[in-house]
Amino acid sequence: MNNLLLAVIGIRAAALALLLAGNTAASNRMYALADLIEAGRVTDDHMRLVAEKLKAGGPSEEDWDELMARIDADHAALQS
Repeated sequence: MNNLLLAVIGIRAAALALLLAGNTAASNRMYALADLIEAGRVTDDHMRLVAEKLKAGGPSEEDWDELMARIDADHAALQS
C-alpha cells in the first residue's frame, strides 16, 4: 500500500469514529475530504495513461474504445 491510500483509510476511519461519537457534521466533512483525495488519485492515474498513449504515438481506434469503456465503467461505479 502506498502512503496516499493509507491516508485515505485513516481519514475514513476517523470519519467513522466521529459519526459513531455523534458528530455528524465533522464526519461528513472527513468523508468529503477522503472522497476528494480519492478522486484526485483516480484523475492522476487516468492522466498518466493518457500521457503514455501520447508518448507511444497517439491513441488508436482500439485505445479510444477501451477509454470510453473505462470511463463508462468508472462513471457507473461512482454513481452506485
